[in-house]
Amino acid sequence: VCAAAAWILAKDSTSSECVFLSFDRASWQHDDLQHSLKELRAKGCEPIFEMQRRGALRHTTRHIFQTIGLLAGLSASGAGAAEGVLQTGTDKINIGAIRDRATRAFQDGDYVVAEGLYRQLVNILPEDALSWSSLGTVILIEAQDNIQLDQPINDKAMGQLQEALKCLDRAISSGLQDDALVLNQRANVLNVARRWDEAEEAYRFALEEAPAGFASLVRQNLALTMIEMGDNAGAEVEVSRLLLRDPQFVDARALLAALRWNRGDEVLAENSWTEICEGVKPPAATNLLGQAVQDAGLALGISKYVPTPSGAGGQALCRIYSDIATVRGRWTPKALVMYQKFLDRRKKG
Repeated sequence: VCAAAAWILAKDSTSSECVFLSFDRASWQHDDLQHSLKELRAKGCEPIFEMQRRGALRHTTRHIFQTIGLLAGLSASGAGAAEGVLQTGTDKINIGAIRDRATRAFQDGDYVVAEGLYRQLVNILPEDALSWSSLGTVILIEAQDNIQLDQPINDKAMGQLQEALKCLDRAISSGLQDDALVLNQRANVLNVARRWDEAEEAYRFALEEAPAGFASLVRQNLALTMIEMGDNAGAEVEVSRLLLRDPQFVDARALLAALRWNRGDEVLAENSWTEICEGVKPPAATNLLGQAVQDAGLALGISKYVPTPSGAGGQALCRIYSDIATVRGRWTPKALVMYQKFLDRRKKG
């Protein structure tokens, strides 16, 4: 998300406002992110919002939606209406001031106030994709407070999810049909609503538009949805494909461990867990020449294997991902059951 945010803003931003998202030391040093930040600074971009994430992925779906919702709104600014003063009869309405108040309320977690302000904006500017996207995101976040895991979705929450979906559909039809952040958010609504088949299709559609940095999150969401559809083999393929492109995506390694354990491959499941704790090792040589070159390199102290730095994971990640709470609220129900069985593997001994 961090690198994707910078990529989108570097590509689309025409104003002096931008977002800096600093999740942890490892992601902050990501080459793609640093390149994008350099482009932003060249434009004279000044940060208006900063989010520090302590630890690894220890945050809830609510916070993910908040982050992506904010980015979706900012990346959609080019599709929005002018930010000046709108004359309506004898009244003058400062659109920019309302939007600024809504954004501040959103960042502060005051979603009731943000919702009211975004509703004002869509009433004043019914074709403004930015406002529709932001309103849909706020309603989705609020719906989360009315949903309990392992319980049927109540009428209030379902009504909110239906309205959030309509808002995001309106944003897409108003000019954001190629915006991966908004498309992923729409898929998230279907996911939360447990409309798994529609969510899978929506995630695939979002994946087609997603830039490299953001595609990992979309593909992980897709894999989780496929598990709910009973396609564990397909989900494992998607997660493996994700890790080939983004080997530092720890959440995906945890899911891969659960998938492998579930199908009875204990060795590969433990390998995935070791990669979380120690880092990723390259494939072993498959022929005599390759083995000779590899052995010679090791004799000289040369190896492609780089352990996870102590400040960016290692045993800290082992402890974090040893707790089901790390993924609860973000993973789908069947994936949670699968992961809990994997975590319980040593208790049986």
